[in-house]
Amino acid sequence: MRRNFVFFLVVAFFWAFIAKGKAEILKFRLSAVNLPSKDYGGLIDPYVKAYSKSDTRSYTKFGESQIVHNTRNPVWDEVFQFRYVRGKNQKLKFIVKDWDLGWNEDDTLGRVEIKVNDMVKALRRKNGKGGILGTPIKLYLASPRGGVLYFVPVS
Repeated sequence: MRRNFVFFLVVAFFWAFIAKGKAEILKFRLSAVNLPSKDYGGLIDPYVKAYSKSDTRSYTKFGESQIVHNTRNPVWDEVFQFRYVRGKNQKLKFIVKDWDLGWNEDDTLGRVEIKVNDMVKALRRKNGKGGILGTPIKLYLASPRGGVLYFVPVS
């Protein structure tokens, strides 16, 4: 009986160790609403840059959307992919910019940083049965402007 219990503890520890480092590919799309206007006439040409960070490393760019012209409520068609490792301290950062013609630097409309573990837990809690597809996550953009960025998991 005691041997079975010890065996069970060893197997449970080993399984927890393997499950912690298991990698998955997160696929998602992005959209935004109520982006602030920096251009004359009220419409902007937004695009988004996606960055990731693990542990203490600096952020690395892993994606950028196409520009959507003349809107404050863009829906980007790109499907972004990110390698998520359960239990690892990973973060995502999204920077929404307004494309400007000519030599002007593109304006930053807003940015947001999120912890991937927290986001995946929230998605699984919302959607049940361990799945992460379904309801988008609303991310409020800050610094310097505002608006809302939607993170939409896809298959």
